[in-house]
Amino acid sequence: MLAESSVANLQLITKELLSMHHQLDSALTKEFDYLPPVDSRSNSGFVGLKNGGATCYMNAVFQQLYMQPGLPETLLSMEDETDNPDESVFYQIQSLFGHLMESKLQYYVPENFWKIFKMWNKELYVREQQDAYEFFTSLIDQMDEYLKSLEISLDQFVRGEVLEGSNAYYCEKCKEKRTTVKRTCIKSLPSVLVIHLMRFGFDWESGRSIKYDEQIKFPWMLNMEPYTVSGMARQDSSSEVGENGRPTDPIGSSPRKKVAPTENYELVGVIVHSGQAHAGHYYSFIKDRRSCGKSKWYKFNDTVVEEFDLNDETIEYECFGGEYRPKVYDQSNPYPDVRRRYWNAYMLFYQRVSDQNSPVLPKKSRVSVVRQEAEDLSLSAPSSPDISPQSSPRPHRPNDRLSILTKLVRKGEKKGLFVEKMPLRIYQMVRDENLKFMRNRDVYNSDYFSFVLSLASVNATKLKHPNYSSMARVSVQLAIQFLFHTYLRTKKKLRVDTEEWIATIDALVSKSCEACQWLMEYFVSPEGRELVNMSPSGSETGLEDLPDIDSIKIKPKSETLPITT
Repeated sequence: MLAESSVANLQLITKELLSMHHQLDSALTKEFDYLPPVDSRSNSGFVGLKNGGATCYMNAVFQQLYMQPGLPETLLSMEDETDNPDESVFYQIQSLFGHLMESKLQYYVPENFWKIFKMWNKELYVREQQDAYEFFTSLIDQMDEYLKSLEISLDQFVRGEVLEGSNAYYCEKCKEKRTTVKRTCIKSLPSVLVIHLMRFGFDWESGRSIKYDEQIKFPWMLNMEPYTVSGMARQDSSSEVGENGRPTDPIGSSPRKKVAPTENYELVGVIVHSGQAHAGHYYSFIKDRRSCGKSKWYKFNDTVVEEFDLNDETIEYECFGGEYRPKVYDQSNPYPDVRRRYWNAYMLFYQRVSDQNSPVLPKKSRVSVVRQEAEDLSLSAPSSPDISPQSSPRPHRPNDRLSILTKLVRKGEKKGLFVEKMPLRIYQMVRDENLKFMRNRDVYNSDYFSFVLSLASVNATKLKHPNYSSMARVSVQLAIQFLFHTYLRTKKKLRVDTEEWIATIDALVSKSCEACQWLMEYFVSPEGRELVNMSPSGSETGLEDLPDIDSIKIKPKSETLPITT
């Protein structure tokens, strides 16, 4: 070790460690049993969302929206021009998407969104579960002023109704009532179709909310053309007319399946509700369409994101609902053991197949700062001092570093490598959080704690070294500030070397006047007194066996000197 038997190296390393990692943090003055987030993104490569108590419905919806190709990029490319962005729902959504895109942590905690979001003008309580579809519609409604081009139609019901007899439609042109077909159909289809399965209802007899767990199957590929205006018109024109003047196909029946044109939509996401009407949990299955090659499915369950094999068998078990027979059941029971799946699909996300090969790109792109700086450097580069004004200029070299940098930057910009992904403020916030996370990850782990212990104790036994007292003093400085600023404040599972620390400090202050003097001066200083007064009891920290400073005796050379405070 570099610090072994070297006062200079030990001082340098200790100074750097204390300045970077173990300074008194006013925000953590009264914080004990502390452990910041130190887990990085899961192997899936995606960031989870923290459950605030009952916000799983919110997390499931946000992950579905984020995984729509082009949607987060488009939202992040827009500027929120409000005076106070911290009070803007749209800005908080941008912040959430920015963290899902660039954060290095395992999960993001959308606390600010929880504070300001109101569902239909009612304050949101994070420990009160809401309906995922109601949250989705409320969220889209509040984003409407920012997303005017994102007009979608969710109505897929094309059942026809015959208006006849006294209920016939009065035609202004004909001046009489005419038998008419009334129906709702889709005029234009969106890129992403969101379908809400009505799983919840109200039992008026019992006066309680109920959930419908019946099986509802849905296809991997959905053809929406029969449900559109043009599709219905084509079917009506091709239908045979009966004696009563009506089409032979009954009005209200499902659109005929034998259609030539197609508007195919592929299943790309499912929000599942698990539980009953009054309580339950939401999570999402989402297909990653951004990766190259075969797309994979992932399960987003609050902070946990993992790859999931969603196929014909698993989708029936995980999403369709209905009844099933467990694989293991009581053999002595003569009756079939049939159970009902209380977990089933609640919202479906379909993407138009024709749009999957041409994802939406951000609307705005800004000139890269990197390119501008490179060109500025190229223009302002000073001429070589050994070339006189009379001499001919140096021929341009194609491998000049600035020229190469400029060409690379221009090429990268053409490929979209330098397009700003999000507003600068959000980018800086995510960057700062990533830096803090990487620091915490490197500090709050057992390997680093063992390293600091080794560094503090490496010279504890070198009593015959001419600079032992100085090395002991520096080692005690490192030990005490590490213990009180970091070690004693963290979770108990990381405090596994307490006995070794006690032995190390005891050995250092018992053999060095300088170390003991520094220790006493530190504890009578304002900072030391505050730390001692705020620290938990010794039984909680494991330091009840630390030696009493009043009783420490130091033996420099052959003398015994009692040290008292």
